[in-house]
Amino acid sequence: KSEIARHLRTHKLFQKEVYEFRHYLSVLLRKPRALDQAKCIRQYKFPAIFWDYLAGLKKHQKNGNRDMLKILLLEKHYSLKQIFFAMEWGLEYQTFSYEAIKLTLSDLKKEVTKIEKITKEYPKIIDLPLDTKKYDQLMEVKYDDGYCQK
Repeated sequence: KSEIARHLRTHKLFQKEVYEFRHYLSVLLRKPRALDQAKCIRQYKFPAIFWDYLAGLKKHQKNGNRDMLKILLLEKHYSLKQIFFAMEWGLEYQTFSYEAIKLTLSDLKKEVTKIEKITKEYPKIIDLPLDTKKYDQLMEVKYDDGYCQK
């Protein structure tokens, strides 16, 4: 047997419904206009960057809600903290799309080359003296009265 889901148990008297937004993403993807009113989204305490980026997506994209749902589905590979960071970057640089967030997140996974990893030995450059004899020969022009340098 394998574990399908794990939830925190709520002991509050009047809070009997606990919605996990992750479980509803695929359903919302089929009806993206429902994102704004979805109880699972409203109940989750998303930071302000989520709502700001969603507003930017709606303003700049025809299917802003669909892009936001696809961004949230990226949580299979990235943490929400990383996704929100990518949203902050996107908001700062006015790049509102799923592709921009995905590209930013993939850049976060790349290993940065540190200065310590660069070898300190560089190839030696041999400075040869300039030999212009061949060039001078090419520039000589032969006239009827003999050679004359141009």
